[in-house]
Amino acid sequence: MKTEELIAKLSGEQSKKNLRTPKYYASYFLLILIFYLILAQYHLGFRNDLSAQLLKKSFLLEIFLLIFLSLTGAIASILLIYPDYYQKKNLIKISNFLLAITTIIVATQMILSAESSTFITTNSHNIECSICIAAIAAIPSLLIFGLIKKGATTKLKKAGFFAILTCASLGCLALRLSENNDVVAHFAIWHYFPTLLFACLGALFGKYFLKW
Repeated sequence: MKTEELIAKLSGEQSKKNLRTPKYYASYFLLILIFYLILAQYHLGFRNDLSAQLLKKSFLLEIFLLIFLSLTGAIASILLIYPDYYQKKNLIKISNFLLAITTIIVATQMILSAESSTFITTNSHNIECSICIAAIAAIPSLLIFGLIKKGATTKLKKAGFFAILTCASLGCLALRLSENNDVVAHFAIWHYFPTLLFACLGALFGKYFLKW
């Protein structure tokens, strides 16, 4: 194919030509995340000691980290739609930083906790928590995957990872606000580990389903 013919062919393709700005997509997707959080929280309810828990610095820090992990993960997912990250590559690093900080804090709490060897706890749902996180994350994940598919991402696995991490973090947040359980090993094993596992699976799915 001659150069002129190739240019004409590419100019006629419109599948990747109609992308809007990241601000538009981020606003749209964040509204969806907020809606799902409200819906999930309405269904799950709030823990009866939430007001007391919010006075604890460790719990409050955990909640803020989950909120900002979802927020920055959503922004990273949107920026990864564009081959050049819309020239905002540094914003993607923020989500990496928050993920590392959250992992370190949870791991440190688990090591220092007296109940660190108790993986199965009474008065908790254990594996049901992981299933709940997956259920909350399912529909938003499909939506963000469809949005990324419209673009021209060059980082398939990274885009899939952040897409699922964002939605799974939202589910993790909803559970921490609703479940009356503060055993570190419980939420490390049944909340945070599945969240990270789902994100890794998202990277695997992204490798195959985000091709263009």
